[in-house]
Amino acid sequence: MDNKFTDNVFRVVNGNPSKYEILDGKHRTEGLRYARDEFGLETYDLILFCYLNGNTREIYRRLNLGKPLTLADHLKGIDDGKNNFFNSLRQECDHYKTASKIPY
Repeated sequence: MDNKFTDNVFRVVNGNPSKYEILDGKHRTEGLRYARDEFGLETYDLILFCYLNGNTREIYRRLNLGKPLTLADHLKGIDDGKNNFFNSLRQECDHYKTASKIPY
């Protein structure tokens, strides 16, 4: 909690003037939220690497080149909500296993 966390770079996409989508750093964001709520952390130095108006899926894919990705990672990368196959599949399935749906 001494603000010496070495990976304080967050990669975000600015799709509109008031909203940023986190591409890399979601778990760290939750960790910082937990540190705030449980330990009273008030400030923390962050570095934002901001992509302006970029294709979120393509940026995510490029950030993860060379990393061992699962089949679910690849499918999330191409499921943009516009593909009829994925849209029909989503009625019975999800990217994650849940009590009511099977994973794809």
